[in-house]
Amino acid sequence: MAKKKSVKKKQVSKKINKKLQAKSKVNFNAMAIAGFVLSFLNWFAILGIVLCAVALMQIKKSNQRGRKLAIAGIVIGILVTYGTVTGLLHF
Repeated sequence: MAKKKSVKKKQVSKKINKKLQAKSKVNFNAMAIAGFVLSFLNWFAILGIVLCAVALMQIKKSNQRGRKLAIAGIVIGILVTYGTVTGLLHF
C-alpha cells in the first residue's frame, strides 16, 4: 500500500514538472521588450507605444509572455510623450 502511494506521488510530481517546464519555455514577446525600452526615450516614445500595442495583440493570439511589460510600456510611453510635449510648450 505504501508503494502505491509513493508511485502516485511520483506520477503527480512528474506531471507538475512537465507543466512547469512547458510554461517556462514560452518566450517573451520581442516587440513588448523593444517597445518597453523605446518608451523611455523622449523622441522614440511614440514608436514604443505603437510597438507595445502591436505586441499586446500578438500576445493575445500567440499566448506569449510579456503582457504586463507591454502595458507598462504603453503607460510609460504616454507619460514620457506628455512630459516631452509639455516641456517643449513651456519654452
